[in-house]
Amino acid sequence: MNKKLIYIATDVEGNLLTVNTSRKLCEDFVMDFFGINPNKHYDEPAICEGYTKIEYSEFEDNLDGYWLFQDVGQRTRINLFTMIIDQPI
Repeated sequence: MNKKLIYIATDVEGNLLTVNTSRKLCEDFVMDFFGINPNKHYDEPAICEGYTKIEYSEFEDNLDGYWLFQDVGQRTRINLFTMIIDQPI
């Protein structure tokens, strides 16, 4: 059986932003979502405060880590989960 690793970006409420088979493409989408893209011009892009990699989670979930963004005086967290798909889609 062919297994495939996918990446899932959500906000803290669990709303789906993107799903991709590449972490880089998933990250590019999240950055563009917050107006951070060197190939485009945004009037007020958010500030990415960085990515925090989760080394250990007491919860039984697939949380890989999260980005923090500062946008118009508001801090936003975007979670990145990983999942192995072993069933045909």
